[in-house]
Amino acid sequence: MVQVIASRSRKDAQAVFHALKLKRYRVTLLSPRDPTDRGAFFRVQVGPFPSRKKAEKARAELAQDGFKPFIKH
Repeated sequence: MVQVIASRSRKDAQAVFHALKLKRYRVTLLSPRDPTDRGAFFRVQVGPFPSRKKAEKARAELAQDGFKPFIKH
């Protein structure tokens, strides 16, 4: 998986989620168990990928689009 954003704002995470959907990425929005928890984040991830090489390629493409993605193990 490649994580694109972690945000305390559901609205911000949903905006990124929908933008990536429009670009035809396989994208997931993960919600925290307790969104009122101060340490809770909404996470937007792309993937999964069959290999690290393909995840790296997607990470590079997302970086070119202005995101700061990283590969989740």
